[in-house]
Amino acid sequence: MQQARECLRTGNRWLQSQQQRDGSWRSEAYTSLEQGLGSTALVLATYSEQPRDDLQERRIQQGLVFLTSHLNQRGILNSPEGGANYPLYATSLLLKSLAETGDRRGEALSGLISRGLLRYQHVTAQGWPANDPGRGGWGPGIEISETAVRMHPANVSVTLHVVTALKQTRKFSPEVRTAVREFLWQCQLQESEHPLAGGFQFAAISDHPLNKAGWQPDKKGELIAIPYFSPTCDGIVLMLMCDLPLDDSRVEKALSVLPELPHARLAELPLNREAKYTPLDAIFFYEQAAAARVWRELQLRGSTDPFLRKRRIQSLKRLVKSQHADGYWSNPLPWMLEDDPVVATAFAMQAIQRWLPDSKREP
Repeated sequence: MQQARECLRTGNRWLQSQQQRDGSWRSEAYTSLEQGLGSTALVLATYSEQPRDDLQERRIQQGLVFLTSHLNQRGILNSPEGGANYPLYATSLLLKSLAETGDRRGEALSGLISRGLLRYQHVTAQGWPANDPGRGGWGPGIEISETAVRMHPANVSVTLHVVTALKQTRKFSPEVRTAVREFLWQCQLQESEHPLAGGFQFAAISDHPLNKAGWQPDKKGELIAIPYFSPTCDGIVLMLMCDLPLDDSRVEKALSVLPELPHARLAELPLNREAKYTPLDAIFFYEQAAAARVWRELQLRGSTDPFLRKRRIQSLKRLVKSQHADGYWSNPLPWMLEDDPVVATAFAMQAIQRWLPDSKREP
């Protein structure tokens, strides 16, 4: 555990060294993310979970000033790169950070930002098509159209981050919660005889490329997405956020199937005929953070899970071992942005923080 805490300290020092004079963190790996809204929001959300000293508080305040200066009139972060900066994802992380840090701007802006996020929930009342498979959830972008439904569908990850922010600011109404539960039902595999029943797909459209474990026909010949590990972790936390109890059958099924779930298809080696996975797959760091969040949510509810208890030790060992000497983490595989050290380091630090026992409250 001490090694993991030291990794947090060195990771924090590296992240601090990457902050720009305007308060932002910017990608050196991707020109589409140069403006820094998405990466800055991710770093601030990571910091909001960490114990903080005065220096780190000042860094956070600088980042919040940068981000809030880019809010549009609807309370959404927007930039010349448009959807490349994942506006709803970044905006939800900003709202979470404002709430976690107790920033005075948060009180003034939370209403505006919350209304902006609610504007883009996939419900007919907001102008989304009635036949949208992702009804009740949120996608990454701010275009409301039939095309957007297909190109940028609602997904479990963005929905989780929006719901987290809305709950922290007490803007998560029973009506919104009911719609999110309907979305969850669409993303969780309900076919009882399927070996992965209870697992979650990422996007509500079964054959969408964002469902990274692929899809297959069911007994009726209809396509179903193959559930995989990281969206199932997000789905479990989202069910708990929607006030489903731990003994709800949907939560129990998702937890019980976690050990059986595949990784993302992006983890496969192209020429590997045995379909084995690389030791470090393309969403490795996000997956560690997602699993650790399930563990933390169970701990907060006085519960645990034997599979996650074992995975916790394995994950901490791998994260300690994979940190670079300068304090950062990076993924050699580029497909999900984790080859950007800012992105990978933020997720790695989230994972360690969540795995450690009550570490946020430690001095």
